[in-house]
Amino acid sequence: LARDRRTTGRPMSTAPAGVGSGAHPDPAAAGPGWGGELRGALNATAATLPFVLSFGFIVFGAIGAGAAQIGLSAALVGVVIGGLVFIALARVALPCASPSATSSLLLGAAVLQWLRDPGLHPATGSVTLLLAATSATVLLAGAFYLLLGAVRAGSLVRFVPQPVLAGFLNGVAILIVVSQLAPLLGLAPDAFARLGNTAWAGWQWPALVTAALTALLMV
Repeated sequence: LARDRRTTGRPMSTAPAGVGSGAHPDPAAAGPGWGGELRGALNATAATLPFVLSFGFIVFGAIGAGAAQIGLSAALVGVVIGGLVFIALARVALPCASPSATSSLLLGAAVLQWLRDPGLHPATGSVTLLLAATSATVLLAGAFYLLLGAVRAGSLVRFVPQPVLAGFLNGVAILIVVSQLAPLLGLAPDAFARLGNTAWAGWQWPALVTAALTALLMV
């Protein structure tokens, strides 16, 4: 500034751009607008939708042939209603949330235990009772989350070593891959549980090719 003063004979203005007489504010500084927000929402939906559908299949995959209809429908309804509730109750200006693979795996393990009850299995009982039990479990888990947040229990995670958390998440990833191995090979979800290693003989190459092409499209 001193050099400019010596050169021009008057001090250099340090006012920010867009401030002063005759200056117009930059439209981009006000944000992307509703059009940009809508495009961002559509892009986020397209990126999240495959995960939502796969998580629904993980939860209800033990049902068998009806897993696609029940799991995919429940996943879509759950993520829409859950998203609306999250937006309504969130305290931040820009709420952001997505389904969790860990929660889906734990809920799928609970569904597997419930299917041992003939009254909850869709083949012998009512699918409504199974969906009601699943919904009640999700609501109870949410209530426990709120309770733990109220007592500041999240601070305890500082005492958990990072290798323990990494091992837990890696274990979840391995279990998810193993749970999807039978559908990838064109086998029934419980094929390995019923037949053991002999189930490998019944693999179907069209299902494996379809899974490989789907993976390539996602990459």
